[in-house]
Amino acid sequence: MPKGVFKRNTMDDKRRSKSDIQRENEKLKKRIEQEFGGKSGRGSNTPPEVENDFLKYIIAFEEQFAEGKETTVYRYIGQPSWTPAHQLNEDQVEAALFHVQSILAHHAVRLNTLCSVDNRTLYRFITEELFDQEMLDIRIPGTWTNFIYEDFHPNHEYDSEQAALDFIRDILLTNADTEDRYFNKNLKVSLSPELDTEKAIMKVKNFINSWTNVIIQRFNIISVEVTDDDQEAMVTFEIVYDATIEDSSQKVLFEGNGQIKLENVFKRLECTGWEVLECEMPGFEL
Repeated sequence: MPKGVFKRNTMDDKRRSKSDIQRENEKLKKRIEQEFGGKSGRGSNTPPEVENDFLKYIIAFEEQFAEGKETTVYRYIGQPSWTPAHQLNEDQVEAALFHVQSILAHHAVRLNTLCSVDNRTLYRFITEELFDQEMLDIRIPGTWTNFIYEDFHPNHEYDSEQAALDFIRDILLTNADTEDRYFNKNLKVSLSPELDTEKAIMKVKNFINSWTNVIIQRFNIISVEVTDDDQEAMVTFEIVYDATIEDSSQKVLFEGNGQIKLENVFKRLECTGWEVLECEMPGFEL
């Protein structure tokens, strides 16, 4: 078993009293603070057995992380043999993909996809790209190393659609506290710097503060169009929602189509993401 790796012994836990585990937890916390310079407090309602596992996980991770060993995914999973995708027919690709995913899972490595990806593309990605990806050589029972396909090959239609949904659902059509100290910061992340940010935030605040409650009756994406250079996107949608006027029981129904124009932030921020350039929908315009 690698240094620092822990494995919970349930029989030992049953023999130990709650106070024994709590005393051990305090010792583990002090060790984390002294050796690794961090605090590891959990919620006061956390069962001591759960906290004990969590603290041991932190120590196991920090000890292995301190060794600084790096490897590739391919070496991490034991350098299994594999056949190039172009040498396989469709049935063989499906079987080969299942086989290589089983090997990854055996070594607690997981590849997730946000969107549908065909078997051949996914198999080629794993064997020709993911295998060469660098990672820390850390092995702790019960933990996984997760990769997301779209982090390597972004799906711009999906990402821009999600950005539009987040702006409407999580910013406009909520009972958000516009005076909350995180409100403006979160909103600025969603808005393109090409906009007059302060005016845009004021428009959003005025809209949110005009209603005490908003209920979305229907929301459907009609289309998502991304420019050929992947720098801008237009999301068209259908929306029906009713809103209760501030300090009143009167409801107003809004329905119709809307559009959100977004820009890709990758060139500016070197990360995946989209920000709102324009928004026009029933009851609101930016």
